[in-house]
Amino acid sequence: MPPRRLLMFSTGHEDIGGCARHSRLLAEGLAERDWDVRVIGRAPTAHRPSITRRRGLLVLDVPGFGHRLGGALYLACSLLLGVAWGRRSTVVAFQLGSQLLAAGACARVWSRPLVAFSTSNGDAGEVAEVLRSPRRWLHRRLLRGADRLVGQTEAARVELLELARADRVMVLANPVVLPTDVPPLDGRPRAVFAGRLAEEKGLDVLLDAWERVADGRAGARLTLVGGGGNFGSVEAELRARVLASELLRETVTFTGWVADVEPYLRDADVFVLPSCWEGLSNALLEACALRRLVVASEIPGNTEVLGADHGLLFRPGDANGLTVALAGAFDDQRLREAARRCVDESVSRFGAGGVLDDCSALLAGLSAA
Repeated sequence: MPPRRLLMFSTGHEDIGGCARHSRLLAEGLAERDWDVRVIGRAPTAHRPSITRRRGLLVLDVPGFGHRLGGALYLACSLLLGVAWGRRSTVVAFQLGSQLLAAGACARVWSRPLVAFSTSNGDAGEVAEVLRSPRRWLHRRLLRGADRLVGQTEAARVELLELARADRVMVLANPVVLPTDVPPLDGRPRAVFAGRLAEEKGLDVLLDAWERVADGRAGARLTLVGGGGNFGSVEAELRARVLASELLRETVTFTGWVADVEPYLRDADVFVLPSCWEGLSNALLEACALRRLVVASEIPGNTEVLGADHGLLFRPGDANGLTVALAGAFDDQRLREAARRCVDESVSRFGAGGVLDDCSALLAGLSAA
């Protein structure tokens, strides 16, 4: 049987953040399933191309946002290599920016299947930007001609229906590696956030709520895991605010970017995600996999994982609601037990094995058509 070949245009393979982790899990998981995977990544801070090779996987990261020529350099390299590599490949665009332009051109040159993965939704998401921007006419044309459009959630699928028929639009969740052991809850008033320290994450509201929750609560600790990243960073503002408050200085810790968030998730009973908008948070899925008590904003990506009846949801931007939810997660045994059951019931849907099998089957079906 001839090798199954996949050409993926994505964010930088070793970039920080949920999108990079998502695309990396897909690429590496498909290589383990006997796909010959080649990735051309748009690395945000690199100054020169880099190549990584392992069994079934070749990754070329090209300077992107961190280079003064930005997208032009990425598109030039992607088009040249994509045309060279794409002759017998199924072509995947991971994100709907320059990655889609490069993937669409290569798919057209060789008349190969094109699959586009959307990684964010809502008013500030990728699909909304594609639909409303006059400059994105070529993106719209490529998406309307793609063989499959893939959203992370049902809300994303509904948005994508504005670009394609229902039979070409589907939901494929982010994969998460399920641990072999789940740490017990220890009852300490510790909470953790993991992700980019960016404007849309609602971390100013989290600090508002935390000042109320931590005041007078012995041993209270909030750990903010992650860095500001390249878009909408508020890391400097958050650090300045914490330094200006004696209570916050004593109870809030910044880790900066870390390669592995699992130790921090294991060390806290409560994972908090106050985002104003998300696609589908990888950190949320990892917290669910470790059966943490999840306090989260009531936005579509979060409710799709947790369910609309999850007892520790709050309206995005509502510091009072977040305060109540955090206090309940620490103090209310009934709420804690219900939240743990909710996570137990939902997390198996996102296991990496099943998601990657579904993704492989989708791509194989298109390749054989």
